[in-house]
Amino acid sequence: MNRAELYSPSSGTFAYTGNLQHDRKYHTETVLQNGLVLITGGENNDGNTINSAELYNPSTGTFAYTGNLQHDRAFHTATLLSDGRVLITGGINNDGDTINSAEIYTPSTGTFAYTGNLQHDRTRHTATLLQNGQVLITGGLNNDGNTINSAELYNPSTGTFAYTGNLQHDRANHTATLLSNGQVLVAAGRNNDGDTINSAELYNPSTGTFAYTGNLQHDRQYHTATLLNSGQVLLAAGLNDDGNTLNNAELYTPSSGTFAYTGNLQHDRANHTATLLSNGKVLIAAGRNNDDATINRAELYTAP
Repeated sequence: MNRAELYSPSSGTFAYTGNLQHDRKYHTETVLQNGLVLITGGENNDGNTINSAELYNPSTGTFAYTGNLQHDRAFHTATLLSDGRVLITGGINNDGDTINSAEIYTPSTGTFAYTGNLQHDRTRHTATLLQNGQVLITGGLNNDGNTINSAELYNPSTGTFAYTGNLQHDRANHTATLLSNGQVLVAAGRNNDGDTINSAELYNPSTGTFAYTGNLQHDRQYHTATLLNSGQVLLAAGLNDDGNTLNNAELYTPSSGTFAYTGNLQHDRANHTATLLSNGKVLIAAGRNNDDATINRAELYTAP
């Protein structure tokens, strides 16, 4: 669908805003430095991947087309770079093939241009901006549908990707969160047997290596991971190994390298969103329930 809505923390309510120019799913949205929101790619109602992109203007509440992507794609990533540009990586094309192409969106011109290719085609991967301005790409699925343990770094100054150390465990549908200390927490997901996993690992940019940290309390995929103001990471809901949606949540504490359960969600869900608000609370919104039906419920997490 092409509908969009705004959440107001002061009133705790949602209201419709202007419609997108194109219906889409499995797309990305990125807040730009100028306050506009860039929407890229995805699939349309016929299941075809698309290359259109648009901008949401909060001051007018409207969407307008911007330049097209160089390649149609869905299940890709979009990462705001330190210089204000946006890096688009990987995903799947209209034939269902995973791709290794990447492109850069420049807000001043409203155009996309190819940059260097990824070292490995991938989809359902993660992309995380590091404190040094490089982007860490981890895991995902390859063109054979296998989970991979390779990781690579994108260097904006050269426009190229280069392999870095491998993950300790192949995974897809996982999360990757930049911690306050500059390391990246890579958590959970699914392995090559299709099983959800509870392992987590840390990427150290200074050494370019991954090392295991404590295990999650519960295996999960299609979950969310949100860095809290305390420096802890909230991991919420998702799917378990039986394909059931979860309502449990846990906190990762970097100083101890451990996960511990926190309060349960009011509703089990997966494929939802989690957004840190300016008041420190986390907005958990929508997703799907255990009957695979989409839901319109939202809730707020208050950190202990």
